[in-house]
Amino acid sequence: MNELGKVNDVLKTAFEKSLSGDFSCLNDIDFLKGHQETCWIYSVAHWAFCANIREMLKQPESRVYQWFLANYKRVLGGDYEIVKRKNDPHHIPDFWLKHNDHYIPVECKATDFTAKGLRQLQRYMDVYGADAGVAVAERLKCDLPNNIMFVRVDKREI
Repeated sequence: MNELGKVNDVLKTAFEKSLSGDFSCLNDIDFLKGHQETCWIYSVAHWAFCANIREMLKQPESRVYQWFLANYKRVLGGDYEIVKRKNDPHHIPDFWLKHNDHYIPVECKATDFTAKGLRQLQRYMDVYGADAGVAVAERLKCDLPNNIMFVRVDKREI
């Protein structure tokens, strides 16, 4: 592979990392700044990757929402449906699923699903009388009761 091909491959991989908020993308392109022919590419790429990361950090949960909407049937099964349901304005889950005539609240977190998120999801379950819940995040940082399912988001996919 020639030098231009290597630069292109590194930029492509680093760009994908920047879209998911992976700061290592800035280290990946570091070699570009030391060469007169590629230092301008480094400057533009560095600016663009930082802009991607800043934008992602502004609304981190929105990417998890998009991922869940695109993947919930694959992860949970084809018999689950996203549905609209009238909510109490003080208790609004991120999504409602319907499965076998049961409504299931979904709570998404940008990175870690913690005990705080669990309490939030359990509050929705209590308010609406739901038998089950779904927790969605990159990492699970607490124990879940048997009636709450955890869906792991692969940050490389968001």
